[in-house]
Amino acid sequence: MTKVLLTREEEDIERDRHIFESFGLEVVSLPLIETKYLPFEEPSDYDCIVFQSQKAVKAFLSRASIKESARVFAVGRKTAEILEKFGIKAQYPEEAYAEKLLEMIKGFGSCKIVVPRSEIGRDELIQGLKAIGFEVIDIHVYTTVPRIYPPEVVERKLKASDFVVFASPSSVHALFANLPKQKVTDLLEGKKVVCIGKTTKGAWVQETGMDCLIPEEQSMRSIALLIKDLARSLH
Repeated sequence: MTKVLLTREEEDIERDRHIFESFGLEVVSLPLIETKYLPFEEPSDYDCIVFQSQKAVKAFLSRASIKESARVFAVGRKTAEILEKFGIKAQYPEEAYAEKLLEMIKGFGSCKIVVPRSEIGRDELIQGLKAIGFEVIDIHVYTTVPRIYPPEVVERKLKASDFVVFASPSSVHALFANLPKQKVTDLLEGKKVVCIGKTTKGAWVQETGMDCLIPEEQSMRSIALLIKDLARSLH
């Protein structure tokens, strides 16, 4: 059976496990990151709020509420679905990328906009909003930290896997917080790396100089389908 190493947070891996198993793939679990919520002052004077991740939604709503009059945006469908579970409707672009979100927000005219996000997140959306005249309230609501293991644990799980999946730049960087680059390169010889989208792929290429695969859609189901098709063609 084809073995797939998942590197997200533990709760995410357990939630995604059945997706891979339904495609006949065996999951190898190695949670490389964990989220820590940060204290922040709840904003009150704003017109719009935009969420770039599911974690940003959960972190913000753990300490604050969204103004009823605010227009709510999400980076993609999955983030919008989390908001919907809290009874909040959000608008989102068809493609889950910051530049697509920015293009959509531009169409609604200028407003004071809150951006709850990761302490270590990319500044692309923030800078883009400011460049087109939005007043931005930038709030760090969570951070992502690497989980560190004894080297032999990481090595054993990499060796046992046929495919390695990364769902965020943080999980990519966390792997190299655990093992040196040359060791990772050696262990991945003959294996396939799959990144969920181009941002995560960018982090992988920056760390390794190596290429990786990305699915048609930014979802774990699309990754599982890609791996299933590749595994079939390799056997």
